[in-house]
Amino acid sequence: MKVAVQDANVLIDLELAGLFEAWFQTGIEAHTTSFIRAELEKGGHRLALSYFTSGQVREHGLTFEELAAVSLLEQEVASKAKFNDCSVLFLAMKLGAMLISGDLALRKAGQQRRVEVRGTLWIFDELVARKVISSGVAAARLEYLRSQDRYFPEAECQTWLKKWRVRAEYIDPALKAAGWGVVEAAAFCANTRSLSGGSKGLAGAALR
Repeated sequence: MKVAVQDANVLIDLELAGLFEAWFQTGIEAHTTSFIRAELEKGGHRLALSYFTSGQVREHGLTFEELAAVSLLEQEVASKAKFNDCSVLFLAMKLGAMLISGDLALRKAGQQRRVEVRGTLWIFDELVARKVISSGVAAARLEYLRSQDRYFPEAECQTWLKKWRVRAEYIDPALKAAGWGVVEAAAFCANTRSLSGGSKGLAGAALR
C-alpha cells in the first residue's frame, strides 16, 4: 500500500475542502508527526483532528535521536522551512513515503533527497482520476479554497483547471441541474466540509 506523509497545510486544505473521506477512498495511507497534530490543535482544526482519533491519519512521535536528526535537517535546509515542516520530511524519508506539502522550501528539500513530492492540487487530480469526485467538484473546491485565502500558485491553478477542462463558468452537472451558479457552488463547498455519515442527495451525487 502506498504511504503519504502530509504537513499541516495539506491537512487543513482537506478539512476546508471537505475531502478527507474522499481522500481515504484512494487507499493511500495518511501519516504525519505529533508536531503537525500540535499545530492543528493550536489552530482549532477539530475535523482534521477527528481523523487522528479514528486512526485514519496515523500520528508518529519521534525519539530523542530522531529529534536531533530533524534539527540537523532543519539546519541543512537552511530556509524558511520550520522544525515542524522538517519533521514530516524526516518521516517521509524514514518510511520511504511520498511527501505531500505545499511548502516550496520543503518540497525542494525533499526533491533534493529523492523523495517523491506532491501537493494539494495533486490530491484533487488524483481524486478525479480515480473517479472519487468529478472534475467539476474538484474545480469548485479549489475555487473555494482560494476564496479562503489558501495559497496556490496562479499559473499552476490554471494548468490544473484546464486539465480538468473547467473554466470559471463551468458548473458540475449535479449542481447545474439544481440551478446553481458559480457563487452558489462555492457556497455549497463551504457547507459540505465533511463527506462522511449523513452526506446524502445532492452532496452525494456531486461526488460521483
